[in-house]
Amino acid sequence: MNQIAQQLKEKNIAEYLIYMWQEEDLIRANHCEPEE
Repeated sequence: MNQIAQQLKEKNIAEYLIYMWQEEDLIRANHCEPEE
């Protein structure tokens, strides 16, 4: 887990969830599946 994600998880779980959703969206936009 990167430092930004770790800080958000500790500080504000809602912001962390949005951040992780955006990261996943960026991966999918580049045609990469997380399980690959």
